[in-house]
Amino acid sequence: MKNLAQLRKINAPAARRSELQHSVSNVGDNHAARNAANLAGYDAGAVLSGVYDPVSGKSILRPSGPTKLKGGGEPMDKVGDPQTGQGEHLTLKDDVDIGIRQFVDADTTKTVGFTVRLEANGEITVSTYSNGVNLPNYRTQEVVGPLRDQLLKDRKDSTGRTVRRVDIDTWRGLGK
Repeated sequence: MKNLAQLRKINAPAARRSELQHSVSNVGDNHAARNAANLAGYDAGAVLSGVYDPVSGKSILRPSGPTKLKGGGEPMDKVGDPQTGQGEHLTLKDDVDIGIRQFVDADTTKTVGFTVRLEANGEITVSTYSNGVNLPNYRTQEVVGPLRDQLLKDRKDSTGRTVRRVDIDTWRGLGK
């Protein structure tokens, strides 16, 4: 297992506006159309890791782990360890200062880490489990209650897709 300092450096792209290819966000102009186009570039099973600011409702998601584009290409702005995806929320939390703060004054001590998986039926499966963001911010790995409900609603609104939440044990069993 890599230490936190090493994980922060793995594929840590410079934070950029949400208009970049392969990322999903509700920050910036024309995000709904851009998100639809970017999500269409992935096959079922693709995983994107996100950080959400509940005060502004803004989020940034980037591809993580072994996720590839349709046709096998590497997505831009991939976060986390290329094999396991570990460390993705730490990278994103660091990027929130520049990424989300370009548009709103986000308090990174209140952000929520989450992960989405694209399903074959078009749904998005969401886990609100994150060691790197939720544990230091909320003293729990999995965010629950109204904050989780708000995050799920915002995922549906920003993607136009059906969103389904799963617990961490179910999440770990997906795709096997």
